[in-house]
Formats: sequence, C-alpha cells, structure tokens
Amino acid sequence: MLIKSERQLALFETTRRLVAQIANEELGTPTLDPSATASQGHMVLSNPLSVDGKKIKCRIRDAAFLDVAEGKIISIVRPGDLIPPVLLQTENTESVEEWDPGNIFRFIGDWLPGGITQHAQETLIEELQNSVANQEKWLEIARKSPTPSLDSPFIAWERSIYFGHPTHPLHRTCLSQPPVILVHPDDLLDMTAPLICFVTLPRSKLRVSGPFDKAIQPLLDKLGIPRSAERCTVPCFVRQLPSVLLHFPDAVQVKSVQLRAQAQASMRTVSLEPELGFPYHLKLSLACQITSSLRTITPWTTALGPVLTNILKSVLPPDLWIFDEVAGVSGGQDNFDEARHLSCILRHDLQDRARENGEALVVAAALFERPIDDHRTYAEILFGLRSLEEIRTWFRRYISILFQLILSPLVHYGIGLEAHGQNVVVRVCSRTKNIKGFAFRDFGGTRLHKPTLQTMHYDLSSIPSNGATITHDLKAVWNKVHHSLLQSHVGHSLHALGLETEAGWEIVREELSKALCSHARGRTIRDYFLRETMTFKCFIRMKLASKYRDYLERDVPNVALRP
Repeated sequence: MLIKSERQLALFETTRRLVAQIANEELGTPTLDPSATASQGHMVLSNPLSVDGKKIKCRIRDAAFLDVAEGKIISIVRPGDLIPPVLLQTENTESVEEWDPGNIFRFIGDWLPGGITQHAQETLIEELQNSVANQEKWLEIARKSPTPSLDSPFIAWERSIYFGHPTHPLHRTCLSQPPVILVHPDDLLDMTAPLICFVTLPRSKLRVSGPFDKAIQPLLDKLGIPRSAERCTVPCFVRQLPSVLLHFPDAVQVKSVQLRAQAQASMRTVSLEPELGFPYHLKLSLACQITSSLRTITPWTTALGPVLTNILKSVLPPDLWIFDEVAGVSGGQDNFDEARHLSCILRHDLQDRARENGEALVVAAALFERPIDDHRTYAEILFGLRSLEEIRTWFRRYISILFQLILSPLVHYGIGLEAHGQNVVVRVCSRTKNIKGFAFRDFGGTRLHKPTLQTMHYDLSSIPSNGATITHDLKAVWNKVHHSLLQSHVGHSLHALGLETEAGWEIVREELSKALCSHARGRTIRDYFLRETMTFKCFIRMKLASKYRDYLERDVPNVALRP
C-alpha cells in the first residue's frame, strides 16, 4: 500500500519499529500467515500468554530474511522489511487498519507480562505518539534541507539523520523533564540551533576532571566573561537553566552573554561558530528524554573522558582518530541524579585536522539514511555505487577498515568501544573519495575490562565507582561491542544497502576473521561473535521496567550467521 501523506509516513516510521520490536522481544508470538500467497507474506502477532483471538498483521517485503521453524519466525524482524498498513483483528471481527503506534500498543495491553503498571503503559503510549509528532516535523525540516556532499561542513551530515534510531520505537521521542519548558514539535528547529548561556558556581560545588578551566578560558576571554579565582564558569543550554537553578541554588547566570550554537545529531553536543576559534565541541546536560533516556550527563561520564582519552591515544591504531574529551565538569553532589543536571564535556573538534589532511568527515549513520523521496542511501549517492557488485565491493572495504580499527583495542586491552553509527565518523579523502580511516566519539557507552587494564598498569582510580563503564565481566564487554558494532552499525548498513539477502553476512564473517584471527584472544572473540545466539536488547521491556543502565536482554539467533 502506498503511503499517502507525510503524517502517514511519520506514523508508520514509528509503528514499523514498534511492531518489529513486539516480535523480536516476543511480546507477541510472530508467525507467518499460512493463508498468504508466496508474494504477499504477512507476519501475524498473537498473544504469547493465552489464546484470545487478537492478532496483529503486517506485510513483509519479499526480499526480507526470515528464519521460520514450524511456522514461527525465530529470526529478528527488521523494521525496514515491514510494509503498511498494520491490521488489527479481534475474534470474529474483520481486520481494521491501524496507523497509530499508541493504539497498537494499547491493543496488546493484555499480552504484557505481569507487574507492568497501567501508568507505565500509558507513559509509553505518550512517548510513541510524541515520536510520531516529532518525526513529522523532522520530515518537514528534511524537505527544506539541501543534500550534503563532501564539500559540506561536518554539521550538515549531523543534520541529515532525520529518522533517528534505526530500530528503537522511540526513535524521535523528545520529552522535557520539569522544570525544563515543554518541547513541542515546532521547537525542534530551534533546538538544532540552541542558545548557550553561562553560569558560575563556587568551585567546591563542582566535580572537575582534567584542565577544564584552562581549556575553556580562551572562549570566556573571547566572550568577555571575567575570570574568578573562587568560582568556575560553566556553559549550559538556556533551555536547561530552570533545571540548573533548581538543583544548584548557588549558581549565578552571567546575564550579559548568550551565544547561538549548532546541535549535532545527539542534540546535546554542539558545535560553535568557526569565528570563535574554539577548538572544542561542547557536550552539555539536557533534561529531555531523547529516544529512551534523559540526556543529562553523569559524573561517571565527565570523569571518564580525560582518563579514557589518555588511554586510547596510547593504544589505538593511527587511522582511528578520537574526539579527545580533554576535560569535564559536573555537579559535586553525592546524589548523581542531581549532579548530572549541570555537566559539560569539552570534546576536540577534528574538522580542521581533517581539512589539513585533505579529508571530509561524515557521520557513519548518515551514510545509510536516504534523502526524502530517493530510494538510494547517501553512501550510494556519495560514492557512485550503481550496481550490486559495486555496493558489495564498497561495503567490504568499509567494514574491513572498520573492524581492523575498532576491534584492535578490544583484542589487546579489553576496551569495548560503543561503535554504533552515530558514534563513528568516516574519514573520506576529498579528492579520491577513498575511505582513509575512522574517528570515534562519545565515551559514555565504552566498556573497560578492569582486570585486563590493571595487568597493564592503567590507573582507573579517578573514575567514580558503581558506574557501568568499568566491569570485571569480559563477556559483558564483548556483548556491548556485538550489539553496537555488529547488530546496530553493520546490521543496519548491510540492510540499508540491500545486502542482507545478497551474501552480505558472509562478507562480514570473512572480514571479522581477517581482523581477529591473527591473535589467539582475537580468535576467541571471533568465535564468541559467531556463536549460535546473540544477546538482544529488549527496548520495550526495559522502558516498561524503567531500566536504562541495566539491560533486559534475550538470546536470539545470531544475525552474523545469516547466509
């Protein structure tokens, strides 16, 4: 069925993610409709707890990969393989079309496991419908935006990720937490160019990591903000100011100074105008739920940046650059849920370095999006990929370099980089369009295997205890990399390029072996990555249980073993 309006497109972008996730988390039992013709395959979801006659039906693309055992779909379902409309059916009634993901989730209320409150269900429905409203606005923004090229500034590629997370049902959710003012879809364009202000606090009220004062001083001098020996000056979003003043009664706003920044894909990291000559991006706390979590920044994350920057600079291959996190600051409270509302990380801006090297920087996630009304990905457009063979060759080259660089610290140091598409930046030669390497950013999701690093005498003592970053569980590190690199980054790119049923995973396995099998520990990791099952994040179950840092997962057939 053809989508007839922008509203329907926005609805289905959220709905397809929700329906796929219901199947993948087994909140509904997924089967193939035995009455459907071979060219009109339908997935049917039914109550996994009892026979109630209720069903959800949705067509599946002919080219979709499906592993079926005794009629049940046992492979994960890709949102991009679902075709509208979604049909809801109750016992002894005709099927009815339903586009609204909130209504679909309400339809399966009886299917949910015990212990889920009505409030949790209604909250998720609100978040799903918020995602739809925001997606519709992002589509409007996309239609007015030029298609980026290698000549475009880095921020243009950040702005080209219009559909958000490729699989999460809350892919475009943006909900503020009081006292931050309510965010409406019409505010999104303003949030892409947010106002930044500055507050001062007694140094005793803050937790500072790295040379924060020294690093930010040139910006303060440029803006005419006076120095103070007793107080520290911290940038924050104007939108975040009510939350800062609530949790930090000693904070004083520098009234005379505000500046306009450019928001990156995450919305909480911003680039400053080039004329300021400031060599860092600002990653700032924002008390808004974007996707599934509140985008404030914990003291664990601000403390981790300078430590991990120093470690990574000493161990990474030269073609894997990092956006150094040179310094950070957060609230000094023992209660991190309060301290996280005023945080700033200074992250190195690599655009000048890339330009001097004759390179352009492109966010990896952007390459596998499509311009509105174009069936081609940006990768196909940018690199002139016109045939299946050209796509295969390019994809092999892409993941060959990616695996060699990202997996090296995992093998040798027990460092698991969260290398999903938004955290990885592709370095492209401006002249030849060859991929020269990658750059990695955002250390908050990194996992460090403490026993391995301790044997090499790395000091992790400055990172606050009880965070998720440092672990004694090596398989937890491996699972993190499998999820972010293979399931998310590679899986999404392979599907977007049309290679999922064209031996794309065979290429992945070959390149994994090349990257890992020259070292005994690497062979062990390769075998673990290619085991029969993989751990799969249950986004909906996690949200209903109010979990973010603690995962709810289930074992599913490993996508990396697909033919």
